[in-house]
Amino acid sequence: MLRHLGRFSCESVAEPASNASLNSETRVDERVIIYVQAMRKPFDELCRAAAQVAGLLVLAAAGSRASSADHPMLTAAAEAYGWANETVRVASVPPAGQHHHLHLSRAASWLGAALHQCRSAPHAILDVDGTLPLLRRCWRELRLATVGLPGFEIVAVEQACCGDHRMRIEVPLAGDWA
Repeated sequence: MLRHLGRFSCESVAEPASNASLNSETRVDERVIIYVQAMRKPFDELCRAAAQVAGLLVLAAAGSRASSADHPMLTAAAEAYGWANETVRVASVPPAGQHHHLHLSRAASWLGAALHQCRSAPHAILDVDGTLPLLRRCWRELRLATVGLPGFEIVAVEQACCGDHRMRIEVPLAGDWA
């Protein structure tokens, strides 16, 4: 059953050699596995939609005319959000998944508020200052959801190799001190 879930981020959730060799304390609850399978796609869609909104906010902050409230990327983000939000809302949540689901629900709520803020912008100009705090709360809840259950990950750019370059650029080279 677990082999169909893809890669897990937790070693404690690995396919056992034999279910018969497990006692009741170590057996993985099938309801949790079903929940994880059902919530992977909505989680990914919420992340994708939030990233699209963030991209539009970057364009708006840079003064781009392409960052209007009627941009097709905002429409795509709203569609992804709509599907993911409904899927999360009607999910059957086992007791072991309730904490994760709380954060996923909150993330969807904050993303919905951010999308509403974008869509209701006067003169079709995105309100970066009004939308960014909502989007930050969404990302915070998504990150918190990643620790609730295995199988939910967000790629942290600050952990990538380019995250280290900022440090190297800010520190002058020894020959530059003179």
